[in-house]
Amino acid sequence: MDTLHPPAPYRPDMPRPRVSAALQAALQRPLVTVLAPGGYGKTCALRGFWHDWHGSRAWITAKREAAGFLKALRRAIDALGDDGLLVVDAIDALDPQGADTLATLVDSLPRTARLVLAGRSAGSLPVSLWRSQGRLSALNAHHLALSPDEWRSAGLEGNADTWAGWWGARQATVHPDAAWDDELARWLDLAWLNDLSDAQIATLGRAALLPESRPEWLMALGIGAKPQADAAMLQVATLAGPLCNAGGGVRLAARFRPYLVAAWRAREPEAWRAALDNGSAALLARGEHAPAAMLALDAGDPSLCLSVIEAAGWRMLFDRNRDLLRTLLDATATETEHAPRALLDAAWKVEVSKLPHEADAQVSRLCEHPDAAIAAPARALAASISFQYDGFACAAGHADAALKALHEDLHPSFALAEYVAAGCALALGDLEHAQHALTHMQACADRDRLDWLQFEALHRRAALMLERGDLDTAMRWSIERRKRVRIAGLESAAALDPSVRLEATIHLRRLDTSSARRLLQAGTDAACTYGEYWSFTYGTLQTISSLIEGRSDEAAEGVTWLEGQLAERFLCLKWRAEAMLPRIWLRAREADRERLLEIAVRAEAEPWPECLYRDRRDLLCAAARLLAGEALDTGTLAERVNRLEQGGAADLATLGHRLMALQSGDSAALLRAVRQAAAHNDRLDWLWLAPRALGPLEALLGDTSLAADTLTRNFLRELVQRLLERRRDARPQEDAEASTDAPPPAGLTAKEWQILQLIGEQLTNEQIATRLHVSLATVKTHINHVYSKLGIRTRTEAVHRARTL
Repeated sequence: MDTLHPPAPYRPDMPRPRVSAALQAALQRPLVTVLAPGGYGKTCALRGFWHDWHGSRAWITAKREAAGFLKALRRAIDALGDDGLLVVDAIDALDPQGADTLATLVDSLPRTARLVLAGRSAGSLPVSLWRSQGRLSALNAHHLALSPDEWRSAGLEGNADTWAGWWGARQATVHPDAAWDDELARWLDLAWLNDLSDAQIATLGRAALLPESRPEWLMALGIGAKPQADAAMLQVATLAGPLCNAGGGVRLAARFRPYLVAAWRAREPEAWRAALDNGSAALLARGEHAPAAMLALDAGDPSLCLSVIEAAGWRMLFDRNRDLLRTLLDATATETEHAPRALLDAAWKVEVSKLPHEADAQVSRLCEHPDAAIAAPARALAASISFQYDGFACAAGHADAALKALHEDLHPSFALAEYVAAGCALALGDLEHAQHALTHMQACADRDRLDWLQFEALHRRAALMLERGDLDTAMRWSIERRKRVRIAGLESAAALDPSVRLEATIHLRRLDTSSARRLLQAGTDAACTYGEYWSFTYGTLQTISSLIEGRSDEAAEGVTWLEGQLAERFLCLKWRAEAMLPRIWLRAREADRERLLEIAVRAEAEPWPECLYRDRRDLLCAAARLLAGEALDTGTLAERVNRLEQGGAADLATLGHRLMALQSGDSAALLRAVRQAAAHNDRLDWLWLAPRALGPLEALLGDTSLAADTLTRNFLRELVQRLLERRRDARPQEDAEASTDAPPPAGLTAKEWQILQLIGEQLTNEQIATRLHVSLATVKTHINHVYSKLGIRTRTEAVHRARTL
């Protein structure tokens, strides 16, 4: 029967038929000793043999107090019958009294019982006496060493002859997620670490200080020059190979690293402390700030964490180790008086969390810091905060002060300040200056491998090309940005958010709503990350998609939500200007002249600073007035367009040219606008301006100069066809509404009667065209028919006749 059991294995034991056969042969004698150094797998081999034994059996581990061991030994002997097997493991732990007790009780074993004594050494047991009496068989390390076949089947690397003693270490390396326990720690102490020299422990400890051992890192930690580092790598791979991650050579498993470092610290506390201090400084000097940060965090030393923040925090803020910086900031949260840490904490709120209001006061104080190394980067942060608040002139001033104080472009905050300066130049309409600043800023970010600043520069370059009206180049820059995000391994909804919105905008300009909606659907996770504020711009683009697709109810809901957001919260000028388009478009579709004019009047009354976004707002207000049937001040409009062209803002200037062409009815100017749109496949403006654009575009199809311009001719034909289809789709509803009015007088059609009634309301021809979603030429044709049928000669007479009828 089973009385006492062997300890459970750390992982399933590997079958050892060769060792089992040697044990079976050795048990021809009543006593067998299995003596070998730690790590040769004595317990593992005996455990399998014990389980396969067919008779009674018992197992005792000698690592217990003397009284307890004696009691267990007596119970085991009493339980053994004929052909019984007793295994006593770890006999090297017995004190002289325990050894004498075991030697005395050996004589009381049943004659057919077998006793196996295992350990590193025999200690005080009378092994020589038993051997001379012919009662003892002995197995040693030679019998236990893994054969080449067993080595290969275990999946171990290297040479079995040199690694044979570390089969026990392999048993200790259980699943990576297994918890650390005292038993494993004792095993490492007794079976391995106690047998290693101080130099070997120091080598393992240095390798365990960081997750991965590299020659240059070991050199920084004081291992010596390159030859010593290479030798140390080989030694770590040889000594601790089974304790490494699977397939990993010199990447120690996370569960063993703290224990190995603790062993080194216990033996050489001064060397351990020197490795931390000197190693972190050396790693920072080499530009290896990520391992320096991991070294400080693993040591749990706030002073080391602060030194890493001070030396490399700004680079980590903008490179792929950004999350590591957040961990450093959290680990030093109580160090509120440390100025470099306070500055980086504020920078995180401004640049990563997008919460500038939480850092505004702190940054203002740091800008007045007596140390220029603190004040100059703080100026760059102040510039970024002002820019996010639409204070472009103020932001430009802060950015210029930061650039002058930093002198050289080696500090990451210099690139940040230049990025803000480029954004200010773009917002203020100086696209040439913005282009120059972005080119230099991206070169600095590429040189210093500041991934996040690279991404920001690429996005702003794409936005700049969009303002220049070059949709294809803007798309290429945005795609390049997404490619770099993916290569850097930083792909996330928040990282891709700017590219998603810009590319969706370009797709909508080309009326490709399916591509735009796919991007917007993928990008909504970014809005969830940053909060409801960031969902506004997605709502704008979704509403424009609904308007393009003719989903009136969905578009009306979207506009209602946008207007609610505009009334309730602060939104940047760029987003407010962009949201005007769907609002104007919806009112134009509804022929709601009063609401169109109300949008224009209210928007123009808002005190916006002079900037590109104000120009966009004012142009959209002019479009709203045009769609409402009012005449535009072409002189003021032409002056604005000329200023935009001089600054390089060709996209807004093009919108101004389109509005002036529709206002003047100049077919040559309209043809130029169409040619420019065809060159970039830019269709959106013509769709929302359809009430005023359809008639002139239809008339333009007959222009003889299009015969040699295939691109423009095909573009114009497809555009007019789409606008006509949209008008036909709207007609059934219009006819249903007209049928509820009074029947037309004899001789007039329903449409002619409707137009005569609108004349009676003293609407202009342009306003009638807007109300009925038809071209101006169509309105004039219907009016001519009405005049002919009713004998009307003047507009005044038409008004009188409409009211009389």
